[in-house]
Amino acid sequence: MADAFTGDYIKDGEVDILSTDSTFLCKGRWTYSDSNGKIEASLVAGKLPNNTKYILRLTHKDYVTTYYALSLRLPKRSGDFYYPTEKILMRKLPMRQKERTLGEAVVTATKIKMVMKGDTIVYNADAFQLSQGSMLDALIEQLPGAQLNEDGVITVNGKRISSLLVNGKDFFRGDPKIALENLPAYMVNKVKVYEQQTDFEKLTGVKEWERPLVMDVNLKTE
Repeated sequence: MADAFTGDYIKDGEVDILSTDSTFLCKGRWTYSDSNGKIEASLVAGKLPNNTKYILRLTHKDYVTTYYALSLRLPKRSGDFYYPTEKILMRKLPMRQKERTLGEAVVTATKIKMVMKGDTIVYNADAFQLSQGSMLDALIEQLPGAQLNEDGVITVNGKRISSLLVNGKDFFRGDPKIALENLPAYMVNKVKVYEQQTDFEKLTGVKEWERPLVMDVNLKTE
């Protein structure tokens, strides 16, 4: 057994002796000596049928497993037998990359501020930097496309918000400024903006051309 690239003999491998149908028969070993000026391999055969063809399965931790067909006439005594000293070439396994311990790395990720889900704009409240103690009005003023005037009127992309909801319910139909000025921003999870189905649509099933635009403030559950 020799290196396919350098031609150097390989030491300390393992040999499985198989029948021609790949049935395992016994284990062997290969060793080398140059006492006679040459290198030969010794396989411990055990009790094997005589004058039979075999397959050698050669394995080594640094080389690709190799199969070699061999036809032998075994000696009468059991024990070691020898086969011709022709080189069986084995290819080296690809070099494994050495493990490296890297220094500490800090990964900084930017939270997504808004996404479109169908016709609904969803703002992620945690993505906006607000000063401690800020209320809902400070958050809305930072939402992309949203504007809030002094009277508490909210517009998104130029269209007026008709209702300010909290968790889908209209608590402030009379005066949304109550929520804007008193609801802490840290309690807000998402802010959704969408067109609301009208009572006429619910009764008739006919979609109206102009739908009211609502802002739904979803609070954190914990």
